[in-house]
Amino acid sequence: MEKYTLYFNFKNNYGHDKKLPILTLCLKDMDKFTSKYNNYSDLFNNLYDDVKEFLLSETKNGINMYDDEALKKHFSLENKDNKYEIMFSCDLDVIYIKPDEIMNLVLENKMGFSDIEKSILRSKTNTAIKQKYDFFEDVYNKFVKNKRIITMMDTYDVNKKIPTLKDDKLVIASIATDRDNIILLCKKIGQNMIDRRSLASMFKKTYLLLGNNSILSEDVLKSRIEKDDSDISYLVDMAKCFEEYKKSYDKEYELV
Repeated sequence: MEKYTLYFNFKNNYGHDKKLPILTLCLKDMDKFTSKYNNYSDLFNNLYDDVKEFLLSETKNGINMYDDEALKKHFSLENKDNKYEIMFSCDLDVIYIKPDEIMNLVLENKMGFSDIEKSILRSKTNTAIKQKYDFFEDVYNKFVKNKRIITMMDTYDVNKKIPTLKDDKLVIASIATDRDNIILLCKKIGQNMIDRRSLASMFKKTYLLLGNNSILSEDVLKSRIEKDDSDISYLVDMAKCFEEYKKSYDKEYELV
């Protein structure tokens, strides 16, 4: 199973950029760990004490433990290829949503041809319509553009209804308005946990702007969390990870 590492990136007192690995877990367990906390400040203040004390003493110009925006710049979640969004308690709905549920949410918010025309061909448009178009454009850019699945997107109806659309805009509109295209794309995305997590997060960010607080009901979310109430000894793993890093760090700066 692929592993993901939560890092704290900092400039040390010697002026060198450093990455301290806090914890390495599979993505599901990593999400369970970070979602125990409300934000970056809460996460930092609940780190293993030795890790926290080390960072407070070794970071050049210090760390404000309660400045969430400042701390956000220090944390990263990575595997060998990419960086990923860190999930907090407010993201539990993204973590626990099922493939069919995110597909149905996208289907419920598909656009009409007139909405596409308003979004693309006119300078002023309804904010809600613009938010929906932006969502489908983001989906296209992340999951479809320059990928094999683009050849499977049916553009016939949009091409017939709005013949002025070409290239990227044609495919975006074809995804946004066509039920079969949405189903095909969401099923493909839903097979992969990382992609499903990413799609749900994109959907949530867009539709929060339209007044929705969560993409899962409170009752559904509560029942899923209760079923998955197993715990992991995160502090033990964190301590081991830090011990290895500290040995290397001390050797590098001849602190032993």
